[in-house]
Amino acid sequence: MTSLSRTPPLSYCAEQVRRHDRARYLCTLLAPAARREALFALYAFDHEITKVSAVVSQPMTGLIRLQWWRDALEGIAANTPVAHPVVAALNDTLASADICRAQLDQAIDGRERQLDAEPPATLAALEQRLAETHSSIVLAALCLLGADHASAHEVARHTGIALGLVELLHRSDAERLSPDIPAADLARCARTHLDAARQQGRHLPRLTLAALLPARLADDDLGRLARVGYDPGDAPARRPRAMAPVRLVWCLALGRF
Repeated sequence: MTSLSRTPPLSYCAEQVRRHDRARYLCTLLAPAARREALFALYAFDHEITKVSAVVSQPMTGLIRLQWWRDALEGIAANTPVAHPVVAALNDTLASADICRAQLDQAIDGRERQLDAEPPATLAALEQRLAETHSSIVLAALCLLGADHASAHEVARHTGIALGLVELLHRSDAERLSPDIPAADLARCARTHLDAARQQGRHLPRLTLAALLPARLADDDLGRLARVGYDPGDAPARRPRAMAPVRLVWCLALGRF
């Protein structure tokens, strides 16, 4: 009990990720200790730019909010970071790790396009958008964990698209997707990208696995969603994954995702 009482509180970014993205929170706990806060900063940044489309009623308001984050990145580059806990954590991360600023800018670009009135009309267009919004963050995470940008690029692209597709399958509005894209097609596409990510991810350093482990949980979600006919409102499909920590530790031990 004494040791538990002395457990330090979570950082602001870690708490945000724990609250809003349990999958990535659990996976980050399995990352090398020296890189966990950097990953939490990255994922907290992603949460901030992702929630913009949900909290604004007009595209112009969303553009202004996203421009604030673009300006915040500029401020970090100019050594004049604005006073914000996520920006402060990002400032530390960008100063101490080999992470490309372009990946964060691309994520913002993708979220800006997400504010468009028209949803992606084809599966290919949807994949391209998810590559911007999701794959760029996966690539940044891999680079934070020591992966070479060139070798990690395709793994990140496939993983990010798969994660984005599973995320959409969990949402009742499906991001206002075109009715011409059935849920079963999204699921098949997600599995194709997961298979490709695993095939190419075998060549990445083992220490980068924590950035890819969310794909393991997404794969589990695909199985549960398939059993309920891809109904995002079905209780079993949304039930908390009690065994997720055990599965993740086992995957880490085997070096798989």
